Amino acid sequence: MGHVIMASSAPFFWSWASDAMNSRLLKLIAIGYFHEADAQNFFRMHLLPKYDGSLPEGSLSDDVWNTVYEVTGGSPYLLKAVASDAVELGSWKDATQAMVSSISQDLRHTFLNLSPKCDMTYLEGIIGAIVDSGGHVAFDKVIDYVFAGDELTAREKIEMLAEKNVIHTRLWTQGLKYMDVADRQEDDSLFIMAADPAHYAAMKELYPAWFATVQLTTGKKKNEYRWD
Repeated sequence: MGHVIMASSAPFFWSWASDAMNSRLLKLIAIGYFHEADAQNFFRMHLLPKYDGSLPEGSLSDDVWNTVYEVTGGSPYLLKAVASDAVELGSWKDATQAMVSSISQDLRHTFLNLSPKCDMTYLEGIIGAIVDSGGHVAFDKVIDYVFAGDELTAREKIEMLAEKNVIHTRLWTQGLKYMDVADRQEDDSLFIMAADPAHYAAMKELYPAWFATVQLTTGKKKNEYRWD
């Protein structure tokens, strides 16, 4: 029996893990990322000492932590990446901005490449739903408000974004608690979220301004619904 611990409960990643391990005997344990207190402890007590003497000035300040957490959330991988980049670039602000800018560019290319198969209004609707809902949105709401109740089309387009590692899905089941989500959700509820906190930060940069620009150039009407 293999155990896989991951932040996402997306079937796509379950299948990938099963194939990679050449086994279907897997138990999926989705725990989410660190909540902020644990993330800060991991950052200050375990990551920063590794780079002692090489870190930019003020690395232990609250301002630095707030800047870092806004982009990395509680993802250990992203925390490690931004710490390494800060040493290389000599600035926490430059490190976080570089991470978000790189992902924003990748997302723009992905959305434009997907647009022949997935109408840009659908893409804007999904990303807007995630941003306006504060990071994660119920799948049923996306079906209703973005796809007018067309579940088949919704699943097809959402799967496209999941396969491109733009979004992940999470399933709340009885007894399951994610570390990075304080509020308990309804059992057996499927939610859609950004692939990671850095993707979420990039989505907030792109929505709605970039989508509005694209809609104007293509002559398509911008979505007018809000999720807040």
